Formats: sequence, C-alpha cells, structure tokens
Amino acid sequence: MSVLGDAAQLVRYRPGPGRDITDIDFEASMGDVRSGCEYRMNDADEPTGVTVQAAAVTAFNRGAANRDRQAAVTYFVALVGPDDAIVRKSEFPIQVAFPGNRTSLVHIESDPPVTLDIPLPKGRQGQDYKVYLGFKLTPEEVEENRQRRGLIRR
Repeated sequence: MSVLGDAAQLVRYRPGPGRDITDIDFEASMGDVRSGCEYRMNDADEPTGVTVQAAAVTAFNRGAANRDRQAAVTYFVALVGPDDAIVRKSEFPIQVAFPGNRTSLVHIESDPPVTLDIPLPKGRQGQDYKVYLGFKLTPEEVEENRQRRGLIRR
C-alpha cells in the first residue's frame, strides 16, 4: 500500500488567475497510510481472500486566501491487480476546519477506515495486488505536482 507521488500533494487556489502565495486557499499532503490486512483461509489452509484496512494521514495548511477556515478534498483508493489494471477504485471526501487561530492540522481518516475485501483466485497471493491512495486532482494540479517534483519543466 502506498501513496502515488503525483497525487500526494494538493495546492488549491482561490478562484481567479493568481497563483502566488497570497492566492493559496489551502495545501494538503498525504504522507502516510496506516494499514493492516487479514487473510481468509479455506479448510486446506489456502488463502481465499484478504481484507485490507487503510487510514490516510493527511496534513493541511491554511493559505492566505482562506477566509472560511475550511478545506475539502477528495482522495481515492485504487486496487490494482496482477496485470497492473485497476480492479476497483473508490473516492472518499475529507472536510476539515481550522479551529481558533490554527493554520495547520493533521487529519487521520479512521472512522471507519477504508476496508477492501479482495478475493484471491487459486494460485494468487495478497502481494500480487497493490493498493494506491492519492488525492483526486485536476490535470493542472497533476502537472503542478510533477513540476514541483522536477519531473517536467515549463
């Protein structure tokens, strides 16, 4: 289970053309995932499935343009099969409020954590599947993340 690099950061700006530090509504980063798994076995002690639980750990920073002290994002959890095709993808909203004079906070998605039930066909193991998490982003936000990571240049 891992966070996709291109979808691990999010900078949301206030509406309009400005894209400097004074135009930032909020920033979010998904840096960690708390997870666990449990195998289901048949009478022959062979795995028939695995249940995976995940809780995203997301840090939020309030920007200079944020007046309502709120931030809302959507993140995804994608199950990728042995052939690298997406088997299942779900999206989940996160809504946070910055209390008092706080400008940053950490949100742990845990009530309830995301649960994936993965049936395992005969001959397959849990490690044959991958689980990825990340923010749902616009194409422009993905490009900005890639520029920030040095993967593309303008």
